[in-house]
Amino acid sequence: MKKTKLSIKLSTILAIITLTLSCGITTAYAAESAKNTAAQPEKLDSIYTTTEDGYIVADEVSQEDLSKMLAVNESRDHYTVNDNGDISKLSDELQDWVYQMCAEYGISGYEKLVMSKLYCESGYDANCKSYNKNGTYDSGLAQINSSNHSWLRRELGITDFYDPYQSIRAGVYMLSKCLKENNFNEEMALVAYNSGRNGIKQSSYSRKVIRIKDSCIVNA
Repeated sequence: MKKTKLSIKLSTILAIITLTLSCGITTAYAAESAKNTAAQPEKLDSIYTTTEDGYIVADEVSQEDLSKMLAVNESRDHYTVNDNGDISKLSDELQDWVYQMCAEYGISGYEKLVMSKLYCESGYDANCKSYNKNGTYDSGLAQINSSNHSWLRRELGITDFYDPYQSIRAGVYMLSKCLKENNFNEEMALVAYNSGRNGIKQSSYSRKVIRIKDSCIVNA
């Protein structure tokens, strides 16, 4: 069996699994536990060493346990925004893409925040284009500012900021940086995403996104 380092949070619904393979490639998986898997954390807790903050850390994980952990990834909540009675929903396919991008860029568990931010940015209009007083413009679902286009093309290979999949990739990538630079404080990360400034506790923009996040309804 390949050497595998695993870290998994046992608490609440979300399990974040990070696997570092012996070849040096890191893959992040996010899994939201289905109701019928509620007993799984206790089972794993009895097998693997658990840290004080509720993570399992192991040098080796059995293929059976790994399969069980990754199988939970099939259970994903899809959300509908209720903005004071105005109902909006990103397609299930794009919501699944949000989950994939959050896992890829290390912010699994922040999917609802991303979907709320996308709504506040563009109202889920992939063709949205907004002009700013400083002469820049914002493009697509994630409203990526034109001042960021060059480095995002270079780093991520973005070719079309109006393509919803590429826009989400760019938006999640930028938000992941903001979250990490602001100690994963959601409001501070949102301010940084919107204004480019770190360390600011909140703004009207961040409060709006959090309000939308709190209004989201889990689809039946």
